[in-house]
Amino acid sequence: MELASELDTPRSKIREAFRLLAQDKLVHIIPQRVTTICKLNLGTTIDSIFIIQSLLAAIMKDCMPISAGVEKEISSLEQDLIKLDQKNTIEEDDFFDIDHQFYLTLCQARNFQRLTTIIFKEKIHIDRALRLVLKQQESCKPIISFYRQIFTGIREKNTESALMGLCGLANTLEDYSIKAEQYFPQYFQ
Repeated sequence: MELASELDTPRSKIREAFRLLAQDKLVHIIPQRVTTICKLNLGTTIDSIFIIQSLLAAIMKDCMPISAGVEKEISSLEQDLIKLDQKNTIEEDDFFDIDHQFYLTLCQARNFQRLTTIIFKEKIHIDRALRLVLKQQESCKPIISFYRQIFTGIREKNTESALMGLCGLANTLEDYSIKAEQYFPQYFQ
């Protein structure tokens, strides 16, 4: 009731939102009592990294050459990545905006909506761990450099280079997830 009041939203909408979050194992609902945020699970996070890596590798192998529209989006995003990489400190919101656009752009290369849904559903687990690590002054610059390598490989039609960037990205995300569990064991099960 407090959340519905605070957001000026009907309670039925809040209940539905919690139900959807519970389906993704982000919250735990005890009916008529309490809803709590679920703890992270390192295994689930690493599984999500593997699933996304596999899907993106398939996209990269399948989408060469890319359409002119996607190439234009990649070029625009590459410029944003360069600007972000040149900053001394990167705001968390700026990073996650770019991060979101990175995955969205890759999903658009294949133009398969269901794939986008799967990737973003898995990405939730990764983002939760990543937000914790970035609070501990871990740099997002290695991730940005892998995004750039992936886009450069795609733009230059060098699938091998793009896939190497994807492997580097997956390894970095896995390392950061392990660090998140080490830094914040109270948030993990």
